[in-house]
Amino acid sequence: MVPTNSLLLAIEAQKWINPLDQEQFRAALEASLVINQADQPTFERVYHRYFHQQIPVSLTQENQIFKLNLKDFTDQLRKEGDPVNHILADYIEGQTDGLMNRLGLIPLEPDHVPQEVDDPAKADRTPKARDSQKIHNRVRVLIELAEDFSARSFSMNREKREALTAYLRQRLEEAALLLDQNRPKPKAREILPWEKKRTLSSISFNQLTQQEIERVKEEVERLAQKLKDALSAKRKRTHRGHIEIKKTIRDSLRYGGVPFYIHHKSPSKTKGKVVALCDISSSVSYAAQFMILLLYRLQNRFSKIRTFVFIRHTYEISRYFEAYPMETALVKATKDHHIGMGQPSNYGTSFKSFLDTYESALTKDTTLLILGDGQNNFNNPMTEPFEKMAKKVERVIWLNPEEEKFWYSSSNSLRHYKPFCDQVIECATLDQLGEFTRNLVL
Repeated sequence: MVPTNSLLLAIEAQKWINPLDQEQFRAALEASLVINQADQPTFERVYHRYFHQQIPVSLTQENQIFKLNLKDFTDQLRKEGDPVNHILADYIEGQTDGLMNRLGLIPLEPDHVPQEVDDPAKADRTPKARDSQKIHNRVRVLIELAEDFSARSFSMNREKREALTAYLRQRLEEAALLLDQNRPKPKAREILPWEKKRTLSSISFNQLTQQEIERVKEEVERLAQKLKDALSAKRKRTHRGHIEIKKTIRDSLRYGGVPFYIHHKSPSKTKGKVVALCDISSSVSYAAQFMILLLYRLQNRFSKIRTFVFIRHTYEISRYFEAYPMETALVKATKDHHIGMGQPSNYGTSFKSFLDTYESALTKDTTLLILGDGQNNFNNPMTEPFEKMAKKVERVIWLNPEEEKFWYSSSNSLRHYKPFCDQVIECATLDQLGEFTRNLVL
């Protein structure tokens, strides 16, 4: 047992050292906690056990089948050949050294020492910052993959599968939390006047709070009304501005050639169809809601709107919006079609599913809207179905609610679909959504 006074001394000692310096940290703990010489071997063993070989107690108590499935998952991570996957696989199994190296808690090995860079902008980002960001992005993807892997581990009963899911999620979230707490802070810069206020129209959809989400929905309704008013004004200007010469002259013959009545051309009645395919996985679900809400508020502008949602398979949900409010329609649609919202996206399978079932929805006067971040989670992109879809419609517009710098990661398949799109547009904020919709309907 360690006396309480020794624990308090160990905590107090952290104020006078650099906790990220392993030697200082270890010396402070040793001086505070080792009271008798006989305690030294115990301290050495426990210190090494906790900081260098952190095998969780929960794992040591599990049976062999559980451990084999866990080993299968980490082996799959290592097959990718990516160093980040190796680091996280080691951490899941309890070996923390790789992750600690990236955080600076253990000195970097000589072969990991970075070379000098010529670009000053890149030089500001330390190797630890780059590694930390890379691992953090990967953790987000792997949590979804871990849940999917556990669900398919049929060699275990349901209770053990749930335990495996919980264990993998916990270890990956621990890694993400450790990275967040230790990630080097960027250099402070002067905040420009227009950056000081957090404006609703410029906040990315994936960074909105629950209160801000409700306010954005209200703004979307206002935007829809403004666009309706603009459409009405455009029709009135068209009605006043274009004279139908032949009909006016023919009617004037009754009055000796005097044109008492001026006939105007009716505004064009051409209205295209819209087929919207929306990824509703957790990362882009709110952006999908906002876009669908705008489209249905402006449905008079189009001859027909058909809405489809997907995560791994595609389902039509158009009829739900005719019978229910927006939020109720989406919830009821996902429930009726048994769409698992926690699943990772698979764009290739979803596009093939759409083409197999709803090919007739695509015609030469159709605008195909795709809303999604392209995050395919290392699945086969299967570009053939998407290419066939693109050839059947007038144009293809892909709206991406992620910032463009995230479009070309190794797990993202947007680069495979981009050649078949007429436009690929960043649509991460209310301003960007409004600008796109304005160009679409006016």
